[in-house]
Amino acid sequence: MIYLLARFLTNLLVFPGSYKLWLRITESNFSTELSAQSITKLTNLKIYLQSLKDPSYEHNFPETTIRLFSKLIITLINNYSELEAQNLITNEQKILFTSLQILKTKFINTEVTSEDGMKINIWQLIENPESEIFRGRVEEIDKCIFACEQVIRIIGERSNRGVIRGGFLLGTDNYMRVDLLRRFKCEQFWIDGMNGAKLDCVWISGFGAVENGPVIVFCNPNAAYYEFSFFQTDWIELYVSAGVNLVMWNYRGYGRSTGKSELKYMKLDGENLIDYIRTHKKCKIIGVHGESLGGAIATYLGYVAKLDFVFADRTFTSLSHVAKFNFGGLAEFAFKVAGPEDSNSVKDFTQISCPKLVSCDCNDIMINNLGSLKAGVAYEYYQQLKKDEFRISSKDIENVTKAIKQIQKRANYKTTLMKKEKRKVRRGYLDLSSPVENMLKNLGDIIEIIDAGGERFIDLFENATEYRITIWLYVLGVWGSTPELYSSDHYNNFQSAYEKLNKATVEVNLLIEDFKTSDNLEVKKFIESLKVVLDFLEKIRDWVAIINPNEGITGKLLPLTCGHNGTLSSLERYLYEQFLQAAGFI
Repeated sequence: MIYLLARFLTNLLVFPGSYKLWLRITESNFSTELSAQSITKLTNLKIYLQSLKDPSYEHNFPETTIRLFSKLIITLINNYSELEAQNLITNEQKILFTSLQILKTKFINTEVTSEDGMKINIWQLIENPESEIFRGRVEEIDKCIFACEQVIRIIGERSNRGVIRGGFLLGTDNYMRVDLLRRFKCEQFWIDGMNGAKLDCVWISGFGAVENGPVIVFCNPNAAYYEFSFFQTDWIELYVSAGVNLVMWNYRGYGRSTGKSELKYMKLDGENLIDYIRTHKKCKIIGVHGESLGGAIATYLGYVAKLDFVFADRTFTSLSHVAKFNFGGLAEFAFKVAGPEDSNSVKDFTQISCPKLVSCDCNDIMINNLGSLKAGVAYEYYQQLKKDEFRISSKDIENVTKAIKQIQKRANYKTTLMKKEKRKVRRGYLDLSSPVENMLKNLGDIIEIIDAGGERFIDLFENATEYRITIWLYVLGVWGSTPELYSSDHYNNFQSAYEKLNKATVEVNLLIEDFKTSDNLEVKKFIESLKVVLDFLEKIRDWVAIINPNEGITGKLLPLTCGHNGTLSSLERYLYEQFLQAAGFI
């Protein structure tokens, strides 16, 4: 019984999107949000209608806001019309559909007149707002207001029905699917998966792209469905606006796709999808972008299907590593005993021969940095493939770990002083209580510029372990530091790392010189720890100056700061587009 419960819970954590309850939760959230947005716009529309009959009502809505009134009504009507054509519309949605049609008809049949005598109906007015003041007959405008209130009432009554009751008017998977298909040039299609599964897929054409042009296959995170992706991420907009065709699909057991959710079969399903694109769409340039769980599928496809570009986005080394580094060794053991079949993406990623990119936010709360694919690739490179190229000894790592722990007891980096207070320290405005605090705050200012693949050296002081510092060094040796001025040139990262380390070693040395004559016994004690840190920084500086990692094995790294599900910053998006361009996709 305990085993079955553990197996159920691990499957729920790994494949939440395969459970109907999760789909209902997603629908409920979207229903609440879309209903609130619609009610806000319709309430503004009601105010606008009041101004057409009563001069005392001033709306002050800009033309862009007024145009949204007609856009909302048209969008809802067209979506429900498509649902009706596919026999997917519910009785509750039919009621709203009818009310929307009545509202639009009222607008078309109600005329308003400008001060110079120009006549126009309300629908024309909100589609193309005029700067003149228009007025209509009170009783006719009141009928329009009543029709608008009816729509608001119907949406409002079902906006927060909750997961159990269901019956959503907006935000259902069927509604979101027809909405997506209407927004872009799309084609929904089905393919055969393994073991008789049927997979629900959609082709989204890039702006100006030909059908057999470059295409990206997007592999979802573990709790996502393609129907909701337009509102959840920016990826559709990014690829389509760049002129890249995009294929999205729901994994087996997700949404309308059939079959049992198992990672090994998801990978094989992905192969079938690639074959379909090659044979039916005649595409010769195919890339894959996998986010989170999708990264495990993407790395597999990149290697096995011999693709032209792979983006492993905020993904993991293996599922058991996620359990271990997020929840501890006991969770890892439980996963191995009761969890689904594991997957190691490192070997797939390192064997991919095409341009490949891995991204990671070192502060990701869903996938611990140590369990990330970034960490796994770096570990594999220096532990298995190029062990002789790693020049930092285990003794050096042991010593610096002890020194860091000793310093952190007093320094408490990242938590004691806010940035504004740190600036006061540098300007001499903040009176620190002891020379030791002064010295350690200065040390923090010096070492916070050093990073390995986006993770700052100073961040290691919290929860410092030899393993964590080792992984940090491996990442530094594979991808260097984040350049001050971003460049797609791989080797610029190592130039940046060397310059940061060289500057830091000079300044730490000066710091030691400044305090070595102090009579304070505590200062003398911490100077010994500083000397260990200085020796460590000098050794990795000299190592960085000579390393030349094999990018064909490691790929490129895109450090992120947007979290596990966040949207890329403008700079991060620009850098990613540069990678796409270099790979021949844009």
